[in-house]
Amino acid sequence: MRLFWITLLVILFFGKEEEPMRPNHFAYGRQIQTNEEGALFSLTIPDYVYQSVTRPDLGDLRVFNGSENAVPHSLRRSEQQLTQRLEDRDLPFFPLDEKLVQTPATLSLEVITKTDGSIVRLQTRSGGAFKNVRSFLIDCSGLLQSPEALLLSWPENTEGFVLNAKVLYGSDFTHWKTLVEETSLSNLHYGNHTLIQQQIDLPFHHAKYLRIDLPVGSSMSLSSITARFPETKLETPRESVTIPARSFDAGNRTYMFDTHAYYPADRLQVNLPQRNTLAGVRISATNDTLGAWHERFSGLVYDLRIDGTHLQQNAIRFSPIAYRYWRITLAEKDASFGQGMPELRIHWLPNQLVFVAQGDGPFILAYGSVAAAAAETPLEKLLHGGTLSSNSDLIKAAHLGEAITLGGPSALVLTREFNWRTWLLWSILGVSVLLLGWMAVRLFRQMNSSV
Repeated sequence: MRLFWITLLVILFFGKEEEPMRPNHFAYGRQIQTNEEGALFSLTIPDYVYQSVTRPDLGDLRVFNGSENAVPHSLRRSEQQLTQRLEDRDLPFFPLDEKLVQTPATLSLEVITKTDGSIVRLQTRSGGAFKNVRSFLIDCSGLLQSPEALLLSWPENTEGFVLNAKVLYGSDFTHWKTLVEETSLSNLHYGNHTLIQQQIDLPFHHAKYLRIDLPVGSSMSLSSITARFPETKLETPRESVTIPARSFDAGNRTYMFDTHAYYPADRLQVNLPQRNTLAGVRISATNDTLGAWHERFSGLVYDLRIDGTHLQQNAIRFSPIAYRYWRITLAEKDASFGQGMPELRIHWLPNQLVFVAQGDGPFILAYGSVAAAAAETPLEKLLHGGTLSSNSDLIKAAHLGEAITLGGPSALVLTREFNWRTWLLWSILGVSVLLLGWMAVRLFRQMNSSV
């Protein structure tokens, strides 16, 4: 028992607490530039960071403040969604007589159009003016995208009104179908208050011509009709890099690739060395060439020229993964890419790093260390399940500046340092085991001698 307590005291005395990570434990660093005050900042991980880290999860990455203390940080996939909206466009429109709308076959109408169907002029053959206007013909033939709404404008001196309108669509001037059964328009003024409803929302439908019908007996004058278009989501731009094959194993019909990085790839393309090539392949990836390979694609890759048309397979898509090594295996025994080596073009969406501006600056981003483990921070839960997940305005933008010399390339090399505390501890434990064995033998002999 005495030996146990002695050993325990030795362990407590000589036990070494884990040393906190410092900037010099990392190979490389960059200054972080912030242009405004804030508690939380976000920056985009550039490609040179993926090329310098030693872990696919970017676990050897830290943010340090001016006191060289690590601050909480978290990584998240970029959620930036780009959108585009076409500018509003004034549409050509033509008033129609009430009699023309009710009995179009009984009136003689002259319509002059261009070859694309757009209306140049619309009038009665007799040249008479439209007297009882209650409809408007709208020329949409020149639009490349269907509008989501029509914005009507009328002269400022227009008397107050409230009425319901109807919207129809057609590809000619005699056959019409209902697009909007009923929509309200208003122009009311009372004292300093106004109630103006001048927008007509439209369901998605590509129409060459539209027609707005007012109730029977109603009339109004319009000064313009403007098309308003919906937002269109655009694919977020991705980073990409082209990797040439480094070797070919003829026996296994396999091309090997080394990216020398841990890009979070979600798409790739195969650039074939010769035209008019088609082959079945299997594409796999791993972070350990001696370990298991993970198949990411199985199918055809091709590069064909047919009658002046270039046919090439689209980018192969999959869930984001960070693998360093890739290989392409020809599925058929007699398949070939011909002369030359193929290339892999890898596409990825850079991660966003969010950190807490804890303490004083300047803040630096440190990366690349074989000694670093993945950082644990409560910021992860806050970003993915708390207020910040729905309120990104609280996170300010930051940017990486000049490079900083930290530990250098030696931080990327795993070294075995002599730890005298560890050796002393194991020595004491070994001696303790020998003492226990000697005591057990001695007690055994005493028991036998007393029998």
